[in-house]
Amino acid sequence: MIFSVGHAERDVYDQNPRGSEYLTSGLAQAVTAPSQIFRGALVEYLEWSRKLPPPATFESCQTLQAAPTHRQEKILMNHLKHGALILLFGAAIGCTRQPAHYPVQGRVTFDGKPAANVDVQFHRTGPGLPHTAIPAKSDADGRYTVVSPGTKGILAGEYVVVFSKFAMPDGSPVAADAKPGEVGAVQLLPERYQSVEARVHVVTVEKDLEVDFDLKR
Repeated sequence: MIFSVGHAERDVYDQNPRGSEYLTSGLAQAVTAPSQIFRGALVEYLEWSRKLPPPATFESCQTLQAAPTHRQEKILMNHLKHGALILLFGAAIGCTRQPAHYPVQGRVTFDGKPAANVDVQFHRTGPGLPHTAIPAKSDADGRYTVVSPGTKGILAGEYVVVFSKFAMPDGSPVAADAKPGEVGAVQLLPERYQSVEARVHVVTVEKDLEVDFDLKR
């Protein structure tokens, strides 16, 4: 791995003949993962290093051209330790993985026949969990796929699955931009399938899942 140290941060140490040695060795000991993980933390460290007092405030310029004093060495090493902590903290953040999401799909049937245009909702359950309802809709063949927004599936856990299907009194479908309750639409599925509390269908997601639901009158 190669770290490129910019001009601004080098200026702080170049007046000290051993400054670059401490900087190089300190970073080499601190960095053990791919550089992209540490990029943000390294930038933060370099910004912090610019706030160091200029070399002339430690000793005269003539003194700094000689070997560093014990006090200068201690200051430099403290700075490098601080930088190493920032880099390692960046590694801990960068290595944090997002929770796994698992694709869930299947078919909805009603009395054994494919059920089209059924609204399917997966309600995540469990003590202390926020209520989450993830929607899907069955196609003409009754197939559905449920995914959380911006992901390729849903989180692992237990879900209560509920179903709903509205139609106009004459059997025609409800317009896509209409609200069923405002246009006089009627529910075609038994009430038990809309109740989360009834827990008619409970699914546990632990991996990619194919699950079918056969609803009855």
